[in-house]
Amino acid sequence: MYQFTRRNFLKASTVLLTLPFAPTSLKVKKDGPRLAFSTLGCPDWDFQKITNFAVQHNYKGIEIRGLQRQMDLTKCNEFNSAQNIAATLAIMNDKDLHFVDLGSSTNLHIADAVEKKKIWMKPGVLLIWHNK
Repeated sequence: MYQFTRRNFLKASTVLLTLPFAPTSLKVKKDGPRLAFSTLGCPDWDFQKITNFAVQHNYKGIEIRGLQRQMDLTKCNEFNSAQNIAATLAIMNDKDLHFVDLGSSTNLHIADAVEKKKIWMKPGVLLIWHNK
């Protein structure tokens, strides 16, 4: 069994007490808070105005809850094709911004079978089918 002497205790405690002050190779980047805002507060702005506002006011993220009063993001030019999505992401990357959330209004219940089928067959609609 290891004999823990007073001398060993003082050596160990000295090392442990100085450890928090020792330089480390693991640098933690401290940028300050990462703030974001929602487009619900600016329903008439276009995407360029939104990103410019974010950069100008030191925001790091944007919650997209509709653009120019359009709540269905698949109908917005910025999100309606693979090319436009890539261009939108490039704008965000160039301005060092991040999407915090992509949210839009949804309708989870449509009683009319014909209307339901028409909506479900739209390109870009993700469906989760639940059979009772």
